[in-house]
Amino acid sequence: MRTFVSAVFFAAALIATPFTVHAQTTATTAATAPAADAAPQLAPDGVTPEKVELTHKLLTIMDINKMLKTTVDASMQMAAQSLHDTPGMSDDDIKDALGMETDMLNKYMPKMVDAMAQVYPKVFTEQELKDMVAFYETPTGKAVLQKMPLVMKEAGPVMQPVLTEMKNDMLARMNDLIKKKMNEAKAKPAPAAQKVG
Repeated sequence: MRTFVSAVFFAAALIATPFTVHAQTTATTAATAPAADAAPQLAPDGVTPEKVELTHKLLTIMDINKMLKTTVDASMQMAAQSLHDTPGMSDDDIKDALGMETDMLNKYMPKMVDAMAQVYPKVFTEQELKDMVAFYETPTGKAVLQKMPLVMKEAGPVMQPVLTEMKNDMLARMNDLIKKKMNEAKAKPAPAAQKVG
């Protein structure tokens, strides 16, 4: 289950990254860009039909379905490595688990994309959405989209050792914390018994 959850968040982050990186670049280069330390705010122009249409155009330009499939495949590579490192998991167990996780990702990732499509018109102004569409129609923007699957493929093996190290570190710290709390509980004096009557 932890592997599945990690894969979902990794996939979602990869899908959101191209939007976010360029949106931040656009916001900071615009004439009306806020101060660097200002907290992000919702777009002042609200949600409009034009912005919804621009968001869907952006998703179409990005070929989001293809990106979604690539993201799922990259996530499954990470999941497979984690499962191979799990004691007691046979090849058949891993195959069954990956099949289940793939089905779950294929079922819910489109819903996550739809949810993000509802958020972008709220967060970005119409001009920012136009700028993002324009960017992905440039040679550099097209290169980003074309090469993003390769980035995802390369990221899996590179990230896996880091994620494994982080997981082991977290488990060790949690075990130490649990032991500390248990020792503190044992050291506390028992509450005095109340006299009856």
